[in-house]
Formats: sequence, structure tokens, C-alpha cells
Amino acid sequence: PANNNEAGVLFTHLSASDLVSGIDASGSSATFGRMLPTLKAAGGFWISYATAAIASTGVTTGKHYAILNGTAGATSATSGAISPVIAAQIDRKLDDGIPTTGGFSGIGTGCTTGTPVVYAEAAGTGTCVGYFRILN
Repeated sequence: PANNNEAGVLFTHLSASDLVSGIDASGSSATFGRMLPTLKAAGGFWISYATAAIASTGVTTGKHYAILNGTAGATSATSGAISPVIAAQIDRKLDDGIPTTGGFSGIGTGCTTGTPVVYAEAAGTGTCVGYFRILN
């Protein structure tokens, strides 16, 4: 997210409307704790539009996502903020429990395993970037 586009200023606007709290709009950078919300679990999240699908995941072209990530920048295989156990719990609570389908996808190094793909809950390691589909 950037501070000069809608994804970067969304939470600042919501904060100014008293719809969310915990946003410090005094800065000019789209970072966690400033213009983007910080999460207690770790990292934070922002809103983005998928211009391309991510192979072998539920992230599809032309959809909007709230992205839970460890850094306020581009996602990568190692930038996740949550463990496979937490990702699986979120997915089972909000969706179908499968990391490659539905409205929530967990992606990252050590996040998933096997065929069919499941969350690597037993491994005890790994990080996941969480993608919550918010608009169709």
C-alpha cells in the first residue's frame, strides 16, 4: 500500500469518520501503527486488489483482499504474520478450512503441506500471509 492511493488511506478515512480506532493519521507513510492498523497477533493488514492470481491458492484475479502480513509492503513467501495453526483456525472459523479455496487463503513458507493441500499445523514452524476476500 502507498499513502497516495485508496488502499493506503482507507483506514485514515475510516478513523476520521470514527468507524475504526488505533490509526495515527499524523504520519505520511503507509506503515503499521500509522496509516495501517496493527494487529495484536502480529504485523497488520491493508486492502489490495489482486491484479493477478497467485498460483495454487484461492487468490484470484480481479478480487479485493484484506491482507494480513508481517510487513507493510509486498507479500512474499516469508513475510507472513501468523502461524499455520492460527491461519487454519481463522480459515475454519470464517471459511472452509482449506488454504487453497474459499474466502480465506493462507500462503507462505511452511504454511501448507501435502496433497491435497492442508495447513502445516503439526510442523510447529512456518509463517502464513492471510488473504481475506472482501469483495467479489
